[in-house]
Amino acid sequence: MASLTVHPMEIRCTEARPVLAALPSRRAAKFILSNYIGRVHMWWPILHLPSLRNGYDKIFTEPNRCDAFQKFVVFITLALGSFEGRKTMDRAMPPDIFTPSDYFATSSRFYAEMRSRRTLQALQATLLICLWLMRTPTASASEDLWQLSRFAISSAQAMGCHRNHPRRDIDASERELRSRIWWCSYALERTIAVALGRTLSLRNQAIDTPYPRNNADDALTDEEAKYASAFKSMGIIPAVHLFRLTRILGDTLESVYIARPRVRPSLSLKATRQVSEDIRTELRRWEQEIDLYTPIGSRENKELRIRHSLASLLLNRPSPSFPLPAQENMQACLSASSTAITLWTELLDEKELKITWNLFHDVFISGLSWLYCGWRTTSMDDETIIANARSCLRILEHTCNEAGYSRRHLGLFDKLTRITIATRQLRQEAPNMSSMTESNVPMDVDLDGSLDQLLSNLDWSYGRQDNEATDPWMSAFISDIEKLHQEISRQPQ
Repeated sequence: MASLTVHPMEIRCTEARPVLAALPSRRAAKFILSNYIGRVHMWWPILHLPSLRNGYDKIFTEPNRCDAFQKFVVFITLALGSFEGRKTMDRAMPPDIFTPSDYFATSSRFYAEMRSRRTLQALQATLLICLWLMRTPTASASEDLWQLSRFAISSAQAMGCHRNHPRRDIDASERELRSRIWWCSYALERTIAVALGRTLSLRNQAIDTPYPRNNADDALTDEEAKYASAFKSMGIIPAVHLFRLTRILGDTLESVYIARPRVRPSLSLKATRQVSEDIRTELRRWEQEIDLYTPIGSRENKELRIRHSLASLLLNRPSPSFPLPAQENMQACLSASSTAITLWTELLDEKELKITWNLFHDVFISGLSWLYCGWRTTSMDDETIIANARSCLRILEHTCNEAGYSRRHLGLFDKLTRITIATRQLRQEAPNMSSMTESNVPMDVDLDGSLDQLLSNLDWSYGRQDNEATDPWMSAFISDIEKLHQEISRQPQ
């Protein structure tokens, strides 16, 4: 198995100059651990909870007897738990002088000691590093995530985690842990591959290990249950539902987004259309089951619904197989983008919106989808389009402020919003374009080359290495704008 080339100390943390953190107070550590269980472990059950608690106890009572893995796990879970709760922790949180990046910097030192090992612990450590990078809103995180996720799933395959060996000489607890580690590796790789437009490393047909299940090791202490109530009631069931969604995403990537050469594409257009319909049916069924696994209106329920909306956009938007989506696909994009923007807004108002490596990109794509579908449809009023666009702009602005992004994209989105509304009004006033002239266009809407100049100066690397998802929408949008401008220019002055 190839060795890992990415060294975590080379990965830029979310803060400019993180320091090496020491342990917090024991009270603070227990609080952060509970937050990790309720907000991270519930979705990514990489660690064995009894062993995790033992590691926390041991590092406070017998630190010299802790090995590198135990030290790494304590500090990386402190990093993840404090990151997840830094905007939402109530006043019960004990004082802590260290930041999440400080804890990550300390954990990286211990990861360096085990990254070349071919063990289950080294695989768990790599997956936890991936979880941290997914919470790092920097462009450099994309390439690091790609390498680490592929390394992790390759390691999992080398250890046979993807295969079900009922006769293997391991107890039920270890077999369950291996299953959880496999599906976390699988879901991370597919999530990152879809976001970056990369290929997948393993076919579903090669996997027969069962999905994880709740078991006695998931029991919480009274103190943990106080801050991880969702996990106490649901366990890892939401995670399993998320794993199923990443399988659907992978199928979408390998069918709708395959290259379509002129000579003998791997799937005919007819076969691709049938596959996409099967995926659409499976995605609807997955969405209908969300309320079975998470309480309606809960943070967990909203997060799953946002993921469903993004999966629907991936399936229905312009793609290599279907560059000109049908009307029903446009309607699906309209509904999905509206749902995502509404739920992000609710999370923002509840101070539950997490700034992650690809949040800006996902929000921008959803907003762009909303505007483009609003551009193409007459079934909505202008007030609705403006309201959702403003909500989207508010989320983008919040993300820029929190992550330190350039605000140039905000100007683009605002310009596209004004162009969309102005064009809809012009079409209503002059449906046959006969009375459209330059004087009809509001003064604050500029349809000249400044838009192209704005586009050419943008950096599309926010949370993504490429802009494959953005290009089809933007190309269609700009094409329509150019057609409109040409129609205006041909009219007598």
